[in-house]
Amino acid sequence: MIHQPDGILLIVTNSDTQEFWREILGVAAPHLDQPGLRRLATAISGRARSAIVERHYIDKDYRDTFANFHAKKFATPDSRCVRIHFFEQSIDPTMIRSSDHLQPQYLGYVVLRPTKPNCVGRTLLETRACGLTDYHVCLCDEDVSIQGTILRVRGFPFISQDTDVTVCAQSALWMVARYFSNRYRSHPEIYPFQIGELTRDYSVGRLFPTGRLYVWQMAEVLRRINYSPLI
Repeated sequence: MIHQPDGILLIVTNSDTQEFWREILGVAAPHLDQPGLRRLATAISGRARSAIVERHYIDKDYRDTFANFHAKKFATPDSRCVRIHFFEQSIDPTMIRSSDHLQPQYLGYVVLRPTKPNCVGRTLLETRACGLTDYHVCLCDEDVSIQGTILRVRGFPFISQDTDVTVCAQSALWMVARYFSNRYRSHPEIYPFQIGELTRDYSVGRLFPTGRLYVWQMAEVLRRINYSPLI
């Protein structure tokens, strides 16, 4: 079931797993495609039974790359994203008013960028959402607002490469940096385009669209953003 299908914020609830993901695909289009849906469904590992979908979401990390790169392309993508919050049980519109009802069921969020086929942007999911039991992972907390209701999610930040501003190296650096800025106030937030700019004086060829980074270049980026203890 989809509540308020024409609204900016809507709720998707369905006990049938396959139907739930079909409805997610419908409301998150055109940002989400079938390959992205499969990756998302695999990551959540069948734990989600409902979702809150924020349309026209302004994501700070995508807005950074959009303003500095995507907006200058001949074929300009949308400037806004879709953010999806996942929950373990069914929810209804009245529950959004109180974190007491939502927090125990909250699995985290995924931002979908208009950068298909690599549409998965800033993501933070609870470890239980992935169905893993035997692992070691660094965790950080983040407070998330849904129409003024504050929820907390604990996990490790993730972002997929968009193959323009970020490839695998830049994405990995962003994840490390965002983990530390979430967990320690002494570390400022670093945005994807900033990471690329930090390699300007030793990159070969065009800086954007970006190419690969060697290990020593990644270490230099960490040093420049004062993450030298990591290296």
